[in-house]
Amino acid sequence: MLKEIEELFKLNRTLVGNDFDNALFYIKELLPEMKILEFKTGAEYGTWKIPQKWEVKNAWIKYKGEKIIDYKKEPLSLLVYSIPIHGIIQLKELKEHLCFHSEIRNAIPYNFQYYDKTWAFNISLEQYEKLKEGKYEIFIDTEYSDSTLKIGEYKIENGDKEILIMSHIDHPFQANDDLSGVTVAIDLAKKLKCKHKIKFLFLPETIGSIVYAYTQDLSKIDFGIMIDMVGNDNTPLMQESFFEADKINLAGTMAMSIISPIHYRKAPFRALVGADEYVFNDPKIGIPSILFTRYSYPEYHTNLDMPNIIKEDKLEEMAKIIEKTIEIMENDWIPEREFKAPLMRARYKVQQLTKEENRKYDYFFYLMDGKRSVLELSYACQLNFEKMNDLLKRIQKDGFIKSIQ
Repeated sequence: MLKEIEELFKLNRTLVGNDFDNALFYIKELLPEMKILEFKTGAEYGTWKIPQKWEVKNAWIKYKGEKIIDYKKEPLSLLVYSIPIHGIIQLKELKEHLCFHSEIRNAIPYNFQYYDKTWAFNISLEQYEKLKEGKYEIFIDTEYSDSTLKIGEYKIENGDKEILIMSHIDHPFQANDDLSGVTVAIDLAKKLKCKHKIKFLFLPETIGSIVYAYTQDLSKIDFGIMIDMVGNDNTPLMQESFFEADKINLAGTMAMSIISPIHYRKAPFRALVGADEYVFNDPKIGIPSILFTRYSYPEYHTNLDMPNIIKEDKLEEMAKIIEKTIEIMENDWIPEREFKAPLMRARYKVQQLTKEENRKYDYFFYLMDGKRSVLELSYACQLNFEKMNDLLKRIQKDGFIKSIQ
C-alpha cells in the first residue's frame, strides 16, 4: 500500500485539475473496472456549485529582488485556488495574506479557499518572524477554466443491498490525509468478500459527495464508511453517524474492540474531525455513515504530512477493522428465546469465573425479546459479538432459540 501513496503523493491534487484526473487514472490502472463519472464545472447542486478547474504556472514573493517564497520549490506555499496577481505591496498588507502554523514553527501549513476569490501564501512561523519592513513583489500566475469534476466509482457486484466506502483524493502533497484512506480502499476493493454490493467512491472531498448524492440512486444503500487519515501512529477512532441509535455505530465499535481490543476510541458525529460521511448523514439523504480515522497527528495539514509518516501495519489494521464491521453487519440477526429461566451456561461451556461476567450472560438472554439483534444485545451487555453469535447458533441447533430475522 505504501507504493500507491508514494506515487499519488507526487500529484498536485486539487478539487478539479489535471493532477486530480491523473490520480484517478492511476487508480483505474489498479482497478480497471472503475468508472469515472464526470460533472461540469459551474453546475449547481442544492446550495453548492462545482468550482472551475485551477492550475498553477508559477508563484513567488520577492524581497529586494530575491525570492523568499518559491512555489516551484515548495508547492504548499500557495493557498490552493489563489487568484492571479502581480504587484508591489508593503509588509503590513502582505501579512494580511500570509498563513502559518502557530504550534510547529518550521512547518508550512496546507490551506485552501475553493469558493472565495482571494490569494495567500503559506510560510513557516520561523520565516514569518524574520520578515522585514519594506516593499515585496508578489507574483501568482494561476488559471481558471471550465472542465469536469470527476468521481471514481468501483463496484463489487454481489447482493441487492449496497454499502458505500469512501475516500478523498484531493489535498495536494498530503500523504496521510487522505492517501492513506485511498490506499486502504484500493486494498479492500481487491480482496473484500461480502453479501452486499459495495460501491467504492474516490472523491474530491465534500463537493464530490454532494454531487454524487444529487445525481445517483442511493435508495439501496444500507450504510456508509469513510476512511480518512488512517496511516499514522495514533489509535483507531470511529466517529459515529448523525443518529446515535444507528446500528452501524455499534458494529464499528464492536469491530474495533475485536481487532484492536486494548486501544481504540470513538466520538460523536463530527466531534473531532469530519469528511464525506458528513454529507451522507444528512437526514434528507439518510445514509448512516461512520468515519474511521486515526486523527489527530502532529503533521496534519502541513508539509510534514509525507509518505514517511505512514505505517503499513496501521493501514492493515484499519482494513481489518472495516472488514470486521461489514462482517458484523451482515451476520447480525434477531434471535428469540424459547426456553425459560437462565441459560445453563455450563452446558454450553460459557460458565465464567466471576459473578460479573456471568451476570452479563444473564442480562443478554433476559433482554432477548425477539426485537433486539445479536449485535444490539452484545453491545448492551459488553460481550463479544462473534462469541455470542457462535453460542446462539449452537443453542439454536438444540431448538431453544429461533430466528426472527
